[in-house]
Amino acid sequence: MKKICLATPMIALAMLVITASSAQANLISNPGFEDGTEQTAWTLTGTAGIHKWEAPNPHSGDWLAAISVPWEVGAGAFSHEITGITGGATYAYSLWADGNANTTDYYMKLSWYSGSTPLAVWSQGISITGGTYTNPSYNIVAPAIADKVIVEFGTIASDAICGKFDDVDFDVVPEPASLLLLGSLAVGLFGLVGVKRRATTR
Repeated sequence: MKKICLATPMIALAMLVITASSAQANLISNPGFEDGTEQTAWTLTGTAGIHKWEAPNPHSGDWLAAISVPWEVGAGAFSHEITGITGGATYAYSLWADGNANTTDYYMKLSWYSGSTPLAVWSQGISITGGTYTNPSYNIVAPAIADKVIVEFGTIASDAICGKFDDVDFDVVPEPASLLLLGSLAVGLFGLVGVKRRATTR
């Protein structure tokens, strides 16, 4: 009776799953602001600050990003530079947003570059519901020759209501071809399992 070895396809499937998972890794450093005021990943402007907040709590952890806090009202922003961007790839950008009241004063923005040359800017307003975290999320295609992006959120309103942000995520969306390959390999593996079971029952 011929034995069918399943080790090779199983290893290949595991490697592909690991690769797909790695491709979806968050490219933001300190996405939850848990490094506190000692952080170096984010650039803060205006009234932007990182605070240890108790009521309401951050979306996760102990720290959050806040703009236009009651004791310092005004415009401000957080920005984070990411290099090694793949031109033409699709990226997912999301964050968790809350505020002291309902407001549409805030925005999410991506500024794409090739080296130091600006290429394009994507921007979207954030609709905040006071006292409740919401999770705006968007998929954006990078310009074909992009190799750097600046991820940003903030407000330009001088009288903005306090906005609170946490758990920012920016990652590459897996290509459909990779997902198709993963599915095909899984189907092939299960097919081999079926062949092995039929062979052992004869």
